[in-house]
Amino acid sequence: MAVQSSDRLSRRRDYAATFIAEGTFIVSYLLVFRIVADHFGPAGFGEYALARRTLAFLLPLGAIGLDIAIARYVAYAAGNPRQQHAYLPAALGMLAVALAVETALLLAFRDFWAQFFFGGNGYAGLVPPLALMVAGNGLFAIAYGNFRGHLQILRANVLRVVVHGVSPLVAALVFRGSVASLLYGIGAAWLILSVGSLAFTRMAVDAPIARATDLGRYSLPRVPGDLLALLMFAVPGIVVAHVSDITVAGNVAFGVAAIGMFAVAAFPVGFVLLPVASRLLASGSMDQLRAQVFGVARVVVGVIVFGVVVFEVFATPIVTVYLGPAFSGTVATLRILMLGALPWALYISLRSIIDARHTRAVNAVNVAISFAVFLVAMLVLRTWLDPATVVVPTFVLSLYVLGALTIIEVWRITRRPLEVRLIEPQEAVEPVL
Repeated sequence: MAVQSSDRLSRRRDYAATFIAEGTFIVSYLLVFRIVADHFGPAGFGEYALARRTLAFLLPLGAIGLDIAIARYVAYAAGNPRQQHAYLPAALGMLAVALAVETALLLAFRDFWAQFFFGGNGYAGLVPPLALMVAGNGLFAIAYGNFRGHLQILRANVLRVVVHGVSPLVAALVFRGSVASLLYGIGAAWLILSVGSLAFTRMAVDAPIARATDLGRYSLPRVPGDLLALLMFAVPGIVVAHVSDITVAGNVAFGVAAIGMFAVAAFPVGFVLLPVASRLLASGSMDQLRAQVFGVARVVVGVIVFGVVVFEVFATPIVTVYLGPAFSGTVATLRILMLGALPWALYISLRSIIDARHTRAVNAVNVAISFAVFLVAMLVLRTWLDPATVVVPTFVLSLYVLGALTIIEVWRITRRPLEVRLIEPQEAVEPVL
């Protein structure tokens, strides 16, 4: 009983630390956008917002899912310290190869990427700092995942606060020359802080090829699903950048990012729910699993619906106070986009149940279906309507498809009788990361 009480207390501390870290990140994220809007105006705001949205699309190609992979394998190797410390150098080697390829492609074809992501060759100067930011965030992801694997949740969250909370805010106050210089400053800070964190982390060389193989087999199949989800979030801003201008595209990109900020309440839930669901499925405790799912769903739906209603009612004063009167024209677009916060939050919180039950990439399949719906709807509707007009509601529709697919699969999992053992022994004892 004392052990269970200690576990619950530890889990609550992990939840609290993760909520605080995510809250700090969101506050910093919003403050940086406000500083950019005040200093660079609507055009600079559009550049920065679209650059951050583009960065979110580029990051999985650099990190190739190593943050989750190293967290998992380091945790599993807890009984073998040498093996546990050997995953970090293996991950760094894999990261170096992925970053070298991505950086070379970005810099060699910067005009193409500027045209593709920003709608014009004139924005080619934004591509090199994006490459630096990808490298800095890749190193952060591995350091962050390594801390999680060692169950050092507090250190992981402190690193996240310093790297993604404090450093962008300091950079926004220091680098005022251009949006490109600001991006360079953020990327350099991410790189330096992450290297500093890794410099004081124990490593060991032990069968590096085998360790890299373990990490690659786990991480690489998950990259397409993550990439499609991020691509789906990046496409609205990219489409508008091509058919309108950078200011409007930046407003759309900011609205899309705001959906993620609304759904941040669901992140710590998924952070802890995966190992809990694995144990419950392995033991056949379907009643407890259903209770977990319904409890999570009630909290997530309640919080997100309340937040969305508040925003829909007070959208104009919120946008005017936060960004200034010059951005009041974005209210209608933001109102539509905010309707997608609920299904996205449900996906973020409940996908852990699906990952716990299935070894195959069911979530990636659901994302692919939702993305296909988005693309098909866009191709059909653009025949009669302006793409800039239909891309936002079509994007929201695709999120509801993803939310519905997630709920249906979770319902199947929790309602299906457990006649056989559903989880492999290794999955059943996966520790809280």
